[in-house]
Amino acid sequence: MARFWTNELHRSIVVITNQSGIGRGYFDECTYADLTRWMCERFEAEHTAIARVYHCPYHPLHGIGEYRRDHPWRKPNPGMILQAVSDLDLDPAQSAILGDKISDIQAGEAAGIGLRILVGSCDAKKGEGAPSHEVVADLGEALALLRSRFALTASNRA
Repeated sequence: MARFWTNELHRSIVVITNQSGIGRGYFDECTYADLTRWMCERFEAEHTAIARVYHCPYHPLHGIGEYRRDHPWRKPNPGMILQAVSDLDLDPAQSAILGDKISDIQAGEAAGIGLRILVGSCDAKKGEGAPSHEVVADLGEALALLRSRFALTASNRA
């Protein structure tokens, strides 16, 4: 899926992630940075790349000290997505968000993301009242959906 998005469509992969484990004291920023570095290296080894990773360490109820607060970057708020749109000059209407929680879908909708995909989630049953979105069982189905929605657009641009 990553190779399709970056190599065939020439689009950026952006990771946006709530990481309240930092704010709760389960692990620190250095440990998170090490994991992020490893993840980016794995993508590069597979001949693709992650353009940017944004994370929110805050939690409004369970954060410790300065980490105990709501933050515009914490999903379902759209802050991380809006920052990526600004930083990378992305077109949200022509972008997709894949997530495993309804909060991912809500953040995508609030940021104007055109295609919102909920992947293999128990949250799928809780989706009533959520913004419009597609539901897929796994990443294979997500790839098929992305191909159907974006491959036509890419061939029209060629």
